[in-house]
Amino acid sequence: MPQQKVDLVKTRLRVRFQVNNLQVIACLASEKMICNRR
Repeated sequence: MPQQKVDLVKTRLRVRFQVNNLQVIACLASEKMICNRR
């Protein structure tokens, strides 16, 4: 595998990981808000 392709794959994985983290954080935040409303 050429180095450029490796870097591209790594970058894609990193971006996907960050997006997943944001979704988890948003999910936790919305759950907290729902709990506080009760």
